[in-house]
Amino acid sequence: MNHLAGLAIPPPASLGDAAEDALAEFRAAIDALDGADSSSKPSFSCSSATLPSSGWRPLDDWTLLRFLRADVRKGKVNLEASVARLTAALAWRRELALDDVLAHPPPAVERYEALRVRRWTGRAHDGRPVQFERLGQFLGSGNGGAFTEDEWVHFYAHDIEVTFVEMRAAAEALGRDVTTYVFCGDLGGLLSLGAVRRVMGAVPLITALAKRVESHYPEIAGPIILFNTGAVIAKAFQWVRPMLDPVTMEKVELHAGVPTERFLELMPAAVLPECYGGANAATSYPETGRA
Repeated sequence: MNHLAGLAIPPPASLGDAAEDALAEFRAAIDALDGADSSSKPSFSCSSATLPSSGWRPLDDWTLLRFLRADVRKGKVNLEASVARLTAALAWRRELALDDVLAHPPPAVERYEALRVRRWTGRAHDGRPVQFERLGQFLGSGNGGAFTEDEWVHFYAHDIEVTFVEMRAAAEALGRDVTTYVFCGDLGGLLSLGAVRRVMGAVPLITALAKRVESHYPEIAGPIILFNTGAVIAKAFQWVRPMLDPVTMEKVELHAGVPTERFLELMPAAVLPECYGGANAATSYPETGRA
């Protein structure tokens, strides 16, 4: 599966007895499902050791660890929840034909990328891919009505598949695991009352994307730097927070302005766009378009 494996070189080191036991139990549960005689169950493995252009790979221990960790609460593994999450993710991938989405992107993906500007600018000091997004402009643009919810889901899934391409390339270049990325979301442009109202209007779409897409891609977010926030946006974010994954929310940082020093702690100046105090002028990072 495109997003499910191949992000780490080599396999995970010793995890400790408790984690090893949980992983072994999870693997056994998945193997049992894979061997079940039911056409309604998704496939969990592949005999081919090659990686075709669609990105299909068999599951590996890193993949199982991500799905296992996604449902850990208060230090306790929830095997049943993790199996259900992985089963749902695989069935969902098959339904949306996501194994081939990179070779065959959704129609109008270029228009989507003009309305939701997200750019890979390079790699952090530790090798993780870095993405910047004009998040505030997107949320305040009213562009949520440019596509149907199903179309947004396909676009966003395509986005995350590209994220795995970036992480896999970083892992191969470094010769070690790269299983998360750095996300930097510029919330600038949301100071007007009209923009804030449009953000509130976008909440149903944000919630749907989180529920229908992000839940199938657990444990890939590293630091989430949200910046250029004002008091109103900070308050709105606190209102939206309960709707989002609590594990992911623990990784979120809010900054009132542009945290150039924090960015440079995470990434070289050559990766940080010039508009935020860095030296990256090569990456096309335009203003968000309008539907």
